[in-house]
Amino acid sequence: MLQLAAHVSRAITLTEWLDPSIRNELDPDDRDVELDLYDPKNPNQPPYTDEYLVPVLVIENSADDGCTPSHAARIYAGVQHDDKELHFVKGATHYYIGQPEKMAEAVAIVAGWLKKKKLLD
Repeated sequence: MLQLAAHVSRAITLTEWLDPSIRNELDPDDRDVELDLYDPKNPNQPPYTDEYLVPVLVIENSADDGCTPSHAARIYAGVQHDDKELHFVKGATHYYIGQPEKMAEAVAIVAGWLKKKKLLD
């Protein structure tokens, strides 16, 4: 999972709006129990096994004008396993406008991490 200049609220909004257990949007009570996180009959309850854990990379842009630095810190702190990394792009704004060197730095961080995790050749 990659979080680059990510909004905490955006992730929360998506998890509140999207429900994969609903099989029919016209009948929200028609749910797949195995995908319903809140159904105690769901056999996929925590604690999850290692097969559910994914490596996480969080990148904070230190001059981000769209997300405060606390967002990256909160996302990183919320990852409940050790396969996580937090990196900083000093002086980078949210959209990297006029900052091609900062964009290149962020891309290099992502590419290096993907290669280290054997997710990119």
